[in-house]
Order: sequence, then C-alpha cells, then structure tokens
Amino acid sequence: QNAAVNRWGKNSVAYLLCNSEHLSVKHEVVPAGDSEVMHYHESAMQCFFVLKGNVEIIIDDEKFYLSENDSITVLPGTKHLVKNVSLQTAEFLVISQPRINADRINIP
Repeated sequence: QNAAVNRWGKNSVAYLLCNSEHLSVKHEVVPAGDSEVMHYHESAMQCFFVLKGNVEIIIDDEKFYLSENDSITVLPGTKHLVKNVSLQTAEFLVISQPRINADRINIP
C-alpha cells in the first residue's frame, strides 16, 4: 500500500508510513534551505531520526544540529521547528506518540 503524502514548506514532503490512534511515523524529505514554522503539540511526544543530510532543530530557542543517525526527542507542549541547513536534501523520520492529528498549534 502506498503511503499518504503531505506537502509542506516550500517543497518538502512527508510520507505517512503509520497512522494509528496511538502512533504516527512519517518519512520527511526536505530540500536545502526549507523550514517549517515554529509550533508545538498539545499531547504528542516526537522523536526525530536523521536518515540523510543535516538538519537544525530549534527547541525552546535552543539550536541542535543533527546529522545522519542522530536523533532528538521533543516533549509535548515544547515549541520547536526543523529546518534543513545543508546544501543537499535532508531526510528524517518523525515518530509521534500519540499521533499528531489536530494536535499541532502554530506559533505566529
């Protein structure tokens, strides 16, 4: 079965690999320079695992730089954003528990 596709940012793509009531797993492909907006999740904890490239994750105004095979966890209610700071496309998994449907609050 094909994964559902969600487009975000300028040209980024998220492939929804698992979307059960208690868990979602996405494979995200982010071109160089693309970024999401600052946001938080009311009840979902998220783990980011980098498959390829380099990303910057800002969590509560602190910057973290992740490369291939690095991971980081973001707790519920914590503001964060992910951006590709490299010159190549970055790919990473986002594992959320519970799933993030209607759980995301963007910060203007």
